[in-house]
Amino acid sequence: MIFNTKDFGAVGDGVTDDTAAIQATIDAAAAAGGGEVVLAAGTYIVSGGEEPSDGCLMLKSNVTLSGAGMGETVIKLADGSDTKVTGIVRSAYGEETHDFGMKNLTLDGNRDATTGKVDGWFNGYIPGSDGKDSNVTLDSVEIKDCSGYGFDPHEQTVNIQRIPW
Repeated sequence: MIFNTKDFGAVGDGVTDDTAAIQATIDAAAAAGGGEVVLAAGTYIVSGGEEPSDGCLMLKSNVTLSGAGMGETVIKLADGSDTKVTGIVRSAYGEETHDFGMKNLTLDGNRDATTGKVDGWFNGYIPGSDGKDSNVTLDSVEIKDCSGYGFDPHEQTVNIQRIPW
């Protein structure tokens, strides 16, 4: 199934905070058993929560975040962010997440306009536990201007596929 973020209120104008709209689209796709969450070309501003482990956007099992192309669809951290962000996009915290990923987009940590430690992509279960994330696919994804890790596939991750360098 296809889930369009515009149908959930995302604007992609480089000004509006689209965090809630994109997350609502991801949650709807997950509730339906999975699907492709589509972001049209544009710059989507996102912000982190009070808990660093929340990141900005949390992908769920069987959900793929799909843009119009690297540099065409940009998910960018909001100017002035001063908190730690453990993943502009990340797997769901405390859940074994499987068959998920993103393609054809850019993650922008906005290093020059933020002061907190920012990781671009983060996935992995709770460190020290037996859980794991599996079947993670990143395809044609650019990650830039992060003050922390750009790409952080944490401890319990298996089967990461097709990451073009």
